[in-house]
Amino acid sequence: MELISMPPPAYEKQIDVDRQRILADEFVNAMELHQDQPYNFVNDYPDKGYSIIKCPSKYVVDYLVTTSYGKTVAVLECKWYFTSWQDYDYLQPVSVHKLHHLLMLSHSFRCNSYVLIRKRDGFYYKYVDDSILSRNRVDIYGRNDRNDKSDHEPMVWIADKYWDVYKVGQVNHNG
Repeated sequence: MELISMPPPAYEKQIDVDRQRILADEFVNAMELHQDQPYNFVNDYPDKGYSIIKCPSKYVVDYLVTTSYGKTVAVLECKWYFTSWQDYDYLQPVSVHKLHHLLMLSHSFRCNSYVLIRKRDGFYYKYVDDSILSRNRVDIYGRNDRNDKSDHEPMVWIADKYWDVYKVGQVNHNG
C-alpha cells in the first residue's frame, strides 16, 4: 500500500511564471486606472498600492492581491494562450479544479476571484462566482501533446461574451 502519492510532473517553466506575472500586473494596473471596470476590487478596497503575491504550487491558484495594510482583495488564476476566440468556437475552457480552488480561497478571504487570460488580441478577465459551474457547459478536455492522461480533466466552457477585456491588442512575450 502506497502512503505517499507522487506529485504530478511540474510543467511550469520560468517563461510561464513571467507571463502570468505580466497578466497579473496589467490586471491590477487596469483596475486602479479604470475603476468603471466590471467587478473591480479597487472600488471595495481603495488603496495607494497593491501587492501581488505569488502563491506556491500547493495552493493551485497563481496570485493573491493584497492592500498596503495586508488585506487580501483578490485571488487570481492566470493563463497565457496562443489561440484566438475562433479556435474554440468563441468559448474558453477553464479547469474545474482551478475554479474550485479560486472559489475556496476567495470565500476564505471574503474577496473577489478572477481568471485572467491572454488571447491573441488582448488580455481578458472573468469574475468567478458560485454560479460559474452551474451556468456553463462542463465536459472532459485537455491537451494531448505531453502524453499525460492527467492533462484531461473536467473543464467549464465559458463564452467570450462573459469575459471582460482589460488590455486590447496583440501582446507578445517570447512567443
